[in-house]
Order: sequence, then C-alpha cells, then structure tokens
Amino acid sequence: MSDEFYNFSEILAKNLKRLRRRENISQMELALRANLSTTFINSIENQQRWVSPSTLSKLAKSLQAYPHELFLSDDAPQNTFTGNSEHQHMITELRDILEKYT
Repeated sequence: MSDEFYNFSEILAKNLKRLRRRENISQMELALRANLSTTFINSIENQQRWVSPSTLSKLAKSLQAYPHELFLSDDAPQNTFTGNSEHQHMITELRDILEKYT
C-alpha cells in the first residue's frame, strides 16, 4: 500500500470486531468492560463514530490488546508494532489525525 490512503475508520471497525471475536465477547460485554455504551461500540464498528485517545486506550485494555493492534491493516504482520516504512507512515498519519481531533 505505497501511495494509497489508509481508511482508519474501516481498519478500526474491522479490528474491533476481530478482537471481540478473539475474546468471544459481544458488543454489550465490550461496552461494560470499557465503560462505554453499546450504541457507541456499534457506531464505531459501523464506521459512524471516531474514538478519542482515552477511548482507544479503554477499548484496547478491555480487549487485552495493545492500542496499535486496533490500527494494523491487513497487510501488517499482526504480531509486530511496525513492520516497514509504510506502517511507520500509517502510524504517523494516525497520530496526526488523533492530535487534530483531541
């Protein structure tokens, strides 16, 4: 993915669902663990809402994951923080987006 734009909303939604399945929990259980509403979890998974850094941290902790795992794309190794310069670029881009909206 050299010059393509990462759709962070889509990546977050996909990974949130994947990690919930790994933990075998429902949206309601995740909401309870993270002290968020089920509606909010559903909105994230349907790419209708974005998350603050503190919410991202709550979600990751509730899913027994590292925050960066919520933003690994399909072409990223799931067991590494950054595999190459493309992923470094994605993380830098994500950091800029989070700073802009928080």
